[in-house]
Amino acid sequence: MFLRSAIVGLILFFSLTNMKSQTQNSLLWEISGNGLSQPSYIYGTIHQIAKSDFVVRKEIDSVFDLCKQVAFEIKLDDTTLLSTYRNWIYLPEGKTLRDYCTEEEYSILKNYLSDHGQTDIESIKYQKPFVLAQMQTSDYVTGETASYELYFFDRLTQNNIPLFGLETMQNELDVFDSMPYDHQIDMVLGAIDSTRNMQVLWTDLITAYKKEDLDALYGILLVASPELMAYENLFISGRNANWIPVVENLIMENTTFIAVGAAHLPGAKGILQLLENKGYSLKPIY
Repeated sequence: MFLRSAIVGLILFFSLTNMKSQTQNSLLWEISGNGLSQPSYIYGTIHQIAKSDFVVRKEIDSVFDLCKQVAFEIKLDDTTLLSTYRNWIYLPEGKTLRDYCTEEEYSILKNYLSDHGQTDIESIKYQKPFVLAQMQTSDYVTGETASYELYFFDRLTQNNIPLFGLETMQNELDVFDSMPYDHQIDMVLGAIDSTRNMQVLWTDLITAYKKEDLDALYGILLVASPELMAYENLFISGRNANWIPVVENLIMENTTFIAVGAAHLPGAKGILQLLENKGYSLKPIY
């Protein structure tokens, strides 16, 4: 359960960055043409959401049932996920969180963890700032939570459908390591400083997501994630480009259901446009 929570917390940040607007609002798209003998489908997820807000359209289940294989950002049934995460989570030897922030900032982090009943900062002082960022998600997602990836994972497991990953767990963790630790702490501190505003933005984000309104999502994320948006190429565009050859191999092989964070879909460097640039036809399914 810890590993799934860690993965969901990690991927959440990848889905909440720099979304470009899209004329047609839909999270579910059909991929066809360019020599494909059968269509495939791509769906934009939000990786962690309150169970009360969790909705799956009948069209999504219908196309999922047509598919012979599934792809997520990472392969959730990879048995090396836990060991990879455990090997990555710690700061360089001899370093602690104190080395990347001022005494005042450290005090703010310590008080935040204490006030929110998360943990004592001493117990995680050797761990990377990502751990703190992961903990912050509980400020926004209250009550029982749900995950689209885990929903689809349960369905594919029950039906013995093969699962693939567009990248490895190490690929995703390396993206975070490309962001300096002091910048990661600035991101965490910024969210602490504007907790009330972040909660309002999160509520608006969930509303827009449920409406599949990509334009509204983009506007919200411009306000909510300025620190992460400075690293847009690392978190979104660069990964999109790396995924396209993997996606092409999968959809040429068989009917595939692809589920990735919704931020990866739109924009000039989004997956939808990159696939169109390759000659595929993309059609929204409402």
